[in-house]
Amino acid sequence: MSSPPDPATTPLDPDPDELLDPDAAPNPDDPDLPDGPDS
Repeated sequence: MSSPPDPATTPLDPDPDELLDPDAAPNPDDPDLPDGPDS
């Protein structure tokens, strides 16, 4: 059996929108990302 991934080395799941459009504006709903310029 494989051991579960190490949370310390496993990156968070990226937003599907970022996978589709990496140049899109930051997601204000994602606490791990900075808000837009008006934050």
